[in-house]
Amino acid sequence: MFWRLYKAVLADAALSLRGLWEVTDGKYGWVSAQVDPRDVLNSEHMYHQGLELASLGPNVMVKVPGTAAGYDAIEKLVENGISINSTFSYTVPQVRCCLRAIDAGLRRRRKEPARWRSVITYMIGRFGAQGDLIEQASARGLDFGLADVRWAEVLVFRNMLQEIADSGVPAKLLLSSIKADVNDNDGATTCWHLEKTAGTPVVYTLTPTLLKTLLDAKYCLPPKHVPMDLASIEDVPTDLYERLLSLPYFMSASRADGMSAEAFHHQGAFITTAAEACASIRRMHDFIARAFQARHWSQPKTYASPLDNTLHTGVLGEAA
Repeated sequence: MFWRLYKAVLADAALSLRGLWEVTDGKYGWVSAQVDPRDVLNSEHMYHQGLELASLGPNVMVKVPGTAAGYDAIEKLVENGISINSTFSYTVPQVRCCLRAIDAGLRRRRKEPARWRSVITYMIGRFGAQGDLIEQASARGLDFGLADVRWAEVLVFRNMLQEIADSGVPAKLLLSSIKADVNDNDGATTCWHLEKTAGTPVVYTLTPTLLKTLLDAKYCLPPKHVPMDLASIEDVPTDLYERLLSLPYFMSASRADGMSAEAFHHQGAFITTAAEACASIRRMHDFIARAFQARHWSQPKTYASPLDNTLHTGVLGEAA
């Protein structure tokens, strides 16, 4: 019932946005349909779920978690001409692995699909907040402030973007979990996730909460020149970069060879995000269960009276 309800909601969304998708030739109007996050280590399950989700509409992009099994599923989905969104991506090694999967799928693709595309989602604000970055810095006696965290997130972004540019694979980086920060001294609002990525070939997910914060603050992007060398560290404080290089969490995420594919689902922010996604599924299961229970208990039922063995019609809850 959960899977049927989930697909019904996605089908409605895809149909609502289908017109926009068609008139913009696939630039807008996509719906991301995520496979069951409880199957992050089961390639076959994710692949077959992806086929089901893709059948809901041509503007459905199948969202697959960035595990070794997930990239196996992505390769087969791309081979079938299905657009994909690789999510839970926090490291450059994941991006490299995903690009290879996309490329392999494209080389074996049976037919050229219309308006196909692929994105790799970097949940940039979760990298510093939900992983081991701050804990590792504290354990080493390093002073690590919010600006340092934002720099770490941006540096990983730059290396991801460089990896995509060097590969030549038709994929775009998608930034989500974007955060705005308010200065305690003057109350000014800044958003490094936008300021230090603006002008690069990326896609953004901006939540209503973020948009309200920026609009209320009358926020404007400052003039910014994006260097051609996206992996450049020239504008990063030297002492900060040295501190970052001492942290295994940052090193494993920022270097293309920082971790093996088998370790992707052990990355700190990945673990937290996957747990939240699984919790959402459990809440949806409970929602469905409660809805069925409410319907069952509120419907008129015929029951036998324990007092006189006669039949009565009423609500089961009342009988109790």
